[in-house]
Amino acid sequence: MASNTIGDDRPSLLSTQYGRLVDIYAYQRIDEQRGDRRDRLNRRYVLVETDVVISPSIETQSLFDASGQEVPTADFEFLPFDIDTGHEELLILWDNRDSEAANFQDALARAQQGRPELVAAFRGQNTAARPVPVVPRNSAIVLNFSGQIQVDQTFFKINPSALQLLEFKGDPGLVSPIDAFRSIPARIIPKGRQIILDTTILGGEAQGGQLSRGMPASTDNVTANIRLAVPNRGAVSRLFYIRQDDVEDLNGVDSFGRQSVIRDFRSGNFNDGLAGMLRDLSPPMIVGNIPMGITGIDAEGIITLNKRNHFVQVRGTYPFVNGAISPDTGFPLGTASVPTIKALPLGDFLTQTVPVQVGAVVEDVEVRAEILENLEVGTIRDDPAFPSGVGLAVDGTLGDTLPVVRVRVGNVRGTDSMGNPVTFVANSSPLGAPCSLRTFYYEDVPFGSGGSSVSDRARRFDFLQIQPAPPETLNGLPVPPGTRIAPNSSISLEFSEPMDFESIDNTTNYLLSLPSLPGQAAGG
Repeated sequence: MASNTIGDDRPSLLSTQYGRLVDIYAYQRIDEQRGDRRDRLNRRYVLVETDVVISPSIETQSLFDASGQEVPTADFEFLPFDIDTGHEELLILWDNRDSEAANFQDALARAQQGRPELVAAFRGQNTAARPVPVVPRNSAIVLNFSGQIQVDQTFFKINPSALQLLEFKGDPGLVSPIDAFRSIPARIIPKGRQIILDTTILGGEAQGGQLSRGMPASTDNVTANIRLAVPNRGAVSRLFYIRQDDVEDLNGVDSFGRQSVIRDFRSGNFNDGLAGMLRDLSPPMIVGNIPMGITGIDAEGIITLNKRNHFVQVRGTYPFVNGAISPDTGFPLGTASVPTIKALPLGDFLTQTVPVQVGAVVEDVEVRAEILENLEVGTIRDDPAFPSGVGLAVDGTLGDTLPVVRVRVGNVRGTDSMGNPVTFVANSSPLGAPCSLRTFYYEDVPFGSGGSSVSDRARRFDFLQIQPAPPETLNGLPVPPGTRIAPNSSISLEFSEPMDFESIDNTTNYLLSLPSLPGQAAGG
């Protein structure tokens, strides 16, 4: 047994778990008298808590059944990945106030239940009798303590080595600790009696610093390759150290040779299958950020978009994701009523960078909203104004050739540094105030009848990111997209979530080719 005469007033490490890191949003009503959860126009997403670790088993649950009825047991919806956030965002499909507050709290509690335990282990134990635990290499780790942690996140930014996540590079019993370990980047988040280690540092999480795709994969399926070390002496600071573990083998050293409580484990590798990494919430999709302009916003919030010569289909949640709208209730009729042979996983979004005066400083605020309806195509079942049916314009097309469209948006998100809401802006110039249509690439999704299809096949160039960007106008006239590209330009694609580069083969997945024969089209 280890002595606890030093630091007996300090907290003990009780348990360790892992899961998926998310920010939590509430599904708040705008008019509290309208309680139907299918009424997305009356709901807004409100950030409730950041950096919460939930069970890896939590999945999106459809709020609608196939016939459009509300599913009363639906609690969770993952929002599309936002690189500025850097981790997943979980919408709890209840208002966190008044009559729905109990449902919200119950769902939040259940989301955090069932996080897998990281069984205490040490490198060198008898793995035949007690295998070393495996942790998905992109998971967040939760340390649960017996008392409050008395330091905040700023402490760990100043003292990044106060708590260490380490990769074994040698045996600390045979070589010096500094040669035995390599530090693994992690974002350390103290929360009351917990400390969370975010092992994937992406996008906005890095704040200009080091990025990380997660822990390195283990080289075999037996040996512990990762050590978590929490100091049990005040060598770093008297503000942060914990009691020694009562199990002698669970006390060891960190990379500086400091006495620490340790938890050794194995990070997942490709041979571990689904246990090696937390699964993707949805398959990655190619994303296009297509420049457009806002020329008007009416009293009902309807936005008029100048497509700036980008003749793409603008696809709303209704009718392509949640189905056509009922003329009786005003609510969507569910996935059985989508015009395509299957519902699209995502519709389009509208984004705009809005300059805002905050005190003496002008801030650029990113405003983002879900496009609920493209009003130039049918969205209401049996609407006589659109005789061709839902999803189609008056002329029977998907409206891709229309130079201007009107859209209804929902769930507008954007705040300045003082927390004030910021929304879209328009101007009266012919091209309108610059904005972007954030759209997801679909090769070909046929309609259930009539021969139409949701397809971006003919507009692949709109999904390429080209630097330097070609001009939008020349001599006052629009430049056709995909032309006037400098020969030394770089070309890239954006995906809906971070990609595992080990799964990409640049000889088969991503190909640029040049037409060499008359009439031959470039491949890609």
